Amino acid sequence: MKKFDIKTILTTLFIAFWAICDDAILTRWAGFATVIMATAAGLIILALLTRVRPALALPVWLMAGAMAISWVANPDLDPALVQFIYLGAGIGGMYAAAWLGGDVIRRALFWAGWLWLIGVAVAWIAGIHINRNIIGFWPVIFMIATLEAPYKIDKRARSTMLAVFLITIILAQSRGGLLANAVALLVYYPPKIEARRKIAVGVSFGGFALLLVAMNITKSVYRLYYWKLALSAMWELNPWFGVGPGGILARGIIPEPGQLWNAPHAHNILIHHFAELGIIGGLVLVAGLIWGFSKRGQADRWQLAALAGVLAHSMVDHPLFYFSPLLVVLMIAGSIQKHDQPDPAGRVSV
Repeated sequence: MKKFDIKTILTTLFIAFWAICDDAILTRWAGFATVIMATAAGLIILALLTRVRPALALPVWLMAGAMAISWVANPDLDPALVQFIYLGAGIGGMYAAAWLGGDVIRRALFWAGWLWLIGVAVAWIAGIHINRNIIGFWPVIFMIATLEAPYKIDKRARSTMLAVFLITIILAQSRGGLLANAVALLVYYPPKIEARRKIAVGVSFGGFALLLVAMNITKSVYRLYYWKLALSAMWELNPWFGVGPGGILARGIIPEPGQLWNAPHAHNILIHHFAELGIIGGLVLVAGLIWGFSKRGQADRWQLAALAGVLAHSMVDHPLFYFSPLLVVLMIAGSIQKHDQPDPAGRVSV
C-alpha cells in the first residue's frame, strides 16, 4: 500500500482547505459563492468521469429528490438553490471518494487533521471567529483517522495529538462534539479494549455533562424550543412538503432567545429535514439511515465510527447544514466500497 501519492496529497490539501476556510475565511469573502459553485462543478464532472457506484449513493439521491419536490412546493424560496449546490458538491465528492478509495481518504484525513490544527491556531491568533459548532465537528473525524493511521507513529505523539483534539472540542464548548466523540470511540474500540474504551468515553461523556452545567442547562433545553417551532411551522405551512429547503432560516422560523438573529437550522438533523422537506422528505431520510445501517458490513471500523459520531452530533445540532462538514461526510460515506463492482482505483474493497 502506498503511503504517499499524488491522490493522497491533493485530497489532503482539498479537505484541509475546506475544513479551515469554510467558516473562518471564505464566508467573509464576496467570492465565497463562486468558490462553492466551482468546487461543486469540478466534483460533479469528476463524478461523471468515474465508473464506480458508491455503496451508499441511493439514499443520498433520494434525499435530492425529496429536496426537489419540496422546492417545487415552495417556489418562493430562493435559498433552496444554495442547498442544492451544497448537496450537488457532496454527491460529486461521494463519487470521487469511491474512485479514490477508503485508504486514500483515511490517509488524507490523517494529514488534514494536522493542517487543520495549525489553521485553527493561526485563525485564533489572528482574531478570526470560527463557529464553535464547526470546531467541535472536525476533531472527531480527524481523531478517528489518527487512530486508524497506517503510519508508524510514536505512541506518545499519537496520544498527544488525540489529547489536543479532545481539548479543542472542550475549549470550543461543543457539547455535540463531545457526544459525537464518545459515540465514535464506542464504535471504534471493540469491547475487548476495555481500558481505553472506558477512559476515552468517560472523558467525553464527563466533559459533555460538565458543559451542560457550565453553560447553563436552561440554554441546552432551548433545543426543545427549536424543535417545537420547526415542526409547528411545517405543520401549519405544508405538512407533506415542509417549509422548503433552507426555509427555516429564510422564513425566520426559529428566533434565537435573547438575540437579534434567527437560528439557521433546527439543531437536529431529523427534525430539521421533517420541517424543511415535510413528512415525505423526513421519512426518506429515516429510510435512508435505516438502509445505510443495513450496509454496515461493507464498511471499515473507522468509517463506521466516524459516521456514527456525526449522527450522534446531528441529534443535538446540525453540522451537516454547513458546506464542508457535509462534503467530507459524504466523501467518507462514498469511500465505503461495494463488494460486487470493478475497482478502477486498484484498491482492496472494504
